Amino acid sequence: RKTDIIELLRSNPDMLSGYPISHGQRAILMMSELVPGNIAYNQLAVAELSSNCDVDTLRQALDFLINRHEQLRVVFELRDGDYVQSPRLSLMDPLDVYYVNTVDAADRKVWIDTYANRPFDLKRGPLFKAALRVESSGSQLHYTLLLLAHHVIADYWTLEMLLRELSLVYTAHASAEEPVLPALTISYKDFVLAEQQYVPPHGSHDLRL
Repeated sequence: RKTDIIELLRSNPDMLSGYPISHGQRAILMMSELVPGNIAYNQLAVAELSSNCDVDTLRQALDFLINRHEQLRVVFELRDGDYVQSPRLSLMDPLDVYYVNTVDAADRKVWIDTYANRPFDLKRGPLFKAALRVESSGSQLHYTLLLLAHHVIADYWTLEMLLRELSLVYTAHASAEEPVLPALTISYKDFVLAEQQYVPPHGSHDLRL
């Protein structure tokens, strides 16, 4: 219950700067330790954008979502022999932009595959990245947006949800309006803290899709 989680936070103020990992996250971290640089947990979403995409507005929209969703900013560190996840205040620059003087589907696929297979540093982060490829040839423009995350913080459904929210936020910012999104009534931190209280550490499963 929400009241139990609030009381747990009050009795454990250290959780405000770092809180436990879920059982599902523990399994992913253990596998990642066994194979450093493992890219098996990379999650990718790809979107083709319209030809009038404004890069600065897109960057602002990404900033908005990263501030909205704390889980996109966490890194993992060892404390007293166990992992905790600690949210960063922000990410330095949420968007990598690549300009290419050609419109080439084959070359684009190579770029997507290369970016998708970049390893993450779970302790330093960031564990969420975005990249925009801007292809131009004469008057022809093509924009490809990638959202890349480590599965320890997000899954493919999460990235699809972020793409939908990004479209809404981008549209609002492009019109100089305040984005209107549903209020977040529960976070992954809430789930983890509830799991700490009610689910035994062995034989449990992470409830994310």
